[in-house]
Amino acid sequence: MFVRPVSLQARLMAAVIGFVSLILVVVAVITSATLGSALEQRLQEQLDTTAAKTKSS
Repeated sequence: MFVRPVSLQARLMAAVIGFVSLILVVVAVITSATLGSALEQRLQEQLDTTAAKTKSS
């Protein structure tokens, strides 16, 4: 069975697609972690405020 060598263009496209995919995954993980932390902090502040209002009533 004869296997045709992969062209330079195909190898470059595969490398570019792989690199861009890797960057997108890293950005998604960082964004998710940052947003989750920010939302958790905001929720905690809202809970603290509500608890303080409840205690003073």
